[in-house]
Amino acid sequence: MILKHKNAQVRINELPNGKRRISVRPFSKDLLIPTSTWETFYPVELIDLILKIKGPAYLCDEIMRDEYPDYVKVGLESVISDYTKKELFKSKNILDFGCGSGASTIVLAMVFPESRIAGVELERDLLLIAEMRARFYNLKNINFVPSETTMHLPSGIGKFDLIVLNGVYEHLLEKERRLIIPEIWSVLNPGGVMFVNATPFRYCLIESHTSGLPFVNYLSDRLAHAVVSKFSRRFDKTISWEYLLRAGIRGVTEQEIISTILKEKNARPNVLKPLANGLNDRIDLWFASGGPQKRTILKRVFRVLAYFILKVIKIVTGVTLLPYISIAVRKDDKY
Repeated sequence: MILKHKNAQVRINELPNGKRRISVRPFSKDLLIPTSTWETFYPVELIDLILKIKGPAYLCDEIMRDEYPDYVKVGLESVISDYTKKELFKSKNILDFGCGSGASTIVLAMVFPESRIAGVELERDLLLIAEMRARFYNLKNINFVPSETTMHLPSGIGKFDLIVLNGVYEHLLEKERRLIIPEIWSVLNPGGVMFVNATPFRYCLIESHTSGLPFVNYLSDRLAHAVVSKFSRRFDKTISWEYLLRAGIRGVTEQEIISTILKEKNARPNVLKPLANGLNDRIDLWFASGGPQKRTILKRVFRVLAYFILKVIKIVTGVTLLPYISIAVRKDDKY
């Protein structure tokens, strides 16, 4: 079967195991495709919908988000269990803010089958994919809620015990962050936890999320725009700075997240430490997550060296110099 698109040919082959193999062949070499083949259980109707909305470049990538465990599930489930006990959120209300096409919402619904999951998203087309995904998995504990603005939550959204922003924070513009984050915090119940996960660190040496270029994070907006326009292979020279901001080129710091939460009058944020004994911060978590089983001796040596360098940098500057931020913030019952 061939699905038609103006930028690529998408071939679907039925496999004996019930899966379908998707192969994407672009008509132009200028179309960058992160993953061009994937085997999926998705029905053709859902594959076609994703193709029409997301385009051929990110067709396989989008499907992988909930089918390939290491893409969303492992990271999201790990960050929750690293800082809290999952049993705390059994039969609770969970908000997936900026749920996009629903991959993270699907994961949350599977991890917490007895809880009620609300997925909030601004782009209606993405919610079409999310809703069809939920029907495909026959998940009854999800409610997708369209948002009218990036500045505020939908009215009457309710209260939540767990709030997740998975790869979302960086896509909010500065003025949006100042308004929406305190509002999100205000709907978190006392004792509840907000997770900001998979968001690029604002001052990482390499801006890998959007441009793929080194030192962009240390340049002024004007100079960063000029450098990305000229040197990044991911964009053409006409790309606007506004587009790059929305794409997430300016990440965030842990301090910014907390200071933004504090704009809510009854904030009471408490940044949680890892639960495991001997792990005190995100650097420890990063080191512990890289098991030695598949690493060469040289790679293990480099990892140990990187660990000590990161620790020294944190002691001297207070900065955790990891490429991505994953933090858990609890709303305490009282001061």
